[in-house]
Parts: sequence; structure tokens; C-alpha cells
Amino acid sequence: MLHQHSDQRAASWLCVCIMLFVCATAASAQQLEHKHESRLIPSHLVRFELVLGRLQLSPEYFRIGAAHERAILTGDRERVRSISVSVMRGKPTLQFQDRGGDETWNVTFKSDHLVDILFSSGTGAERQILTYHQPVEGPISVKVEYGDGRTAQQVQARSLWHIAFNKPEFFETHLQPMLMRLDPSCDVARITAEARGLLNKPVHTSEAAAVHSFVQKLDAASASERSAATVELGRLGLAAELPLRECLQTELSHQQRLAINKLLTAMQPVGNDTPIRLAVWLSPDATCIK
Repeated sequence: MLHQHSDQRAASWLCVCIMLFVCATAASAQQLEHKHESRLIPSHLVRFELVLGRLQLSPEYFRIGAAHERAILTGDRERVRSISVSVMRGKPTLQFQDRGGDETWNVTFKSDHLVDILFSSGTGAERQILTYHQPVEGPISVKVEYGDGRTAQQVQARSLWHIAFNKPEFFETHLQPMLMRLDPSCDVARITAEARGLLNKPVHTSEAAAVHSFVQKLDAASASERSAATVELGRLGLAAELPLRECLQTELSHQQRLAINKLLTAMQPVGNDTPIRLAVWLSPDATCIK
């Protein structure tokens, strides 16, 4: 009899433990799902970069041939998320769709960084629809309209950063959340704030004289002197770009012109924008930036 009671107690405890384990596992799965939801597209398939204010795909994380579709239950609604990465005419193409519920995404990356994004949220007349178009060349255009056809605002600019500086409220309301969903690790608010502070300083002035001095040494008789000047110009990085381009408009030797063109090619930005890069790049437009 005692053994029977002991067995019953043991069985009861086992049931309780199993129930607790199931509940904990379900909670963990829910948290994990929520964590994945913060990023629009799974990071193991693709990652975005923001280079000189234009969206592009990081070649390091690009997975040609990757494709999957899955259904996500949110309450009593089902949403379908699909992504495909392919090659068209020798260049990568990304198509992403997330449809269902009160929020719908359609993201298309074509060759040469042509990007189209359609995002809608809400329902009925108050539904907001954001259309983002980034052509291969030319200005980016962004339009926000309501479900009943009313246009809230339409903006056209050279880059996303020009919108951030000239239309900060529009950028923070509509574009910053979109960028954070594409890449949560990209702290656009911090980058904008730091770049704005640097724009108020003479970014190029201190470097310009040094650049012209090094350019003269690019034509020196000594190979070691030419090499040292090239190294110093490389260390200045993007800050030397504008003075170097100005030098190309002057009379130079073949050796100087060749070295400058190589330096400018090497200066083309790689990876996400940084505050200092933005300050240097935007400084010629500083008078147009509020």
C-alpha cells in the first residue's frame, strides 16, 4: 500500500515537471520567435548595408539559391513569409514577401542596387502605405499615403541621409523603423546625430594643405619618397577624396595622375556608413543641410 502511494506521488510529480517543462519550452519558443520577428529577413540568408545613403546587399552574407517559405500564426491570423535569392543576367536578385495580418512587406533588390520596397500597416482608410524606390542612378523617392488614396507626404532626395538631415521628422517616423527592421544592428539615430555634430566642423580644411603637399611628392625622383607620400594619402582616407579630385583638375604628371586615380579607387566605401564618412561625404552639401 505504501509503495502504491509512493508510486502515485512520484507519478504526480513527474506530471507536474513535464507540464512545467512544456510551458517553459513554449515560452522560450515564443521569445525566440519574437526575437526573429525584430529582423525582417533572416540574417543567415542576407544582410543589408547602407553605403553613402543607399541600400545594398552585403556580398559576405548573400546566399545565392536560398529560398524558403513559412507560415506564422499570430492570434487567429496566418501570415506567409517567403524569400528567394537568385541570379538574373549574371547579377543577384532578392525577392521578399511577408503578407497577412495588419502589416505587409514586399522587398525587391535587383541588379546594381535598384531597390523597391512596399510596406503597409493598419487597416481601412487609416492604413498607411510606404513606397520606397531607389533607382540604379538618380535620387531616391519615398511616398507615404493612406488606404483611401490620400497622400501624406512625398520626398525625393539624393540619399537616405539627405532625407535624415533635411526631413528629420519624416525620416524618424517612416524610414528609421524600416531600416531598423532590415538591419537592427544599424543604429541610424546615433550615426545621424554624430555626423550632424561633425558637419559643424571644418572636416576638409586641415587635410587639404597636407594632401596638396603629398601630391607634389608623388612625382619625386626618389621611389621611397613617392611611396611614403602614397601611404600618407591612404591614411587620410575618405577625408582626402575632395582635395584629390580637385588636384585632378590641375596640371599633373602622368605618375601623379596614375597614383591619385589608384588612391581614389581604393577610397570607395565598403560596408555600412560611419559618422566620419558621412561628415566628409556630406560636407560639400553642408549649406543645403539644416
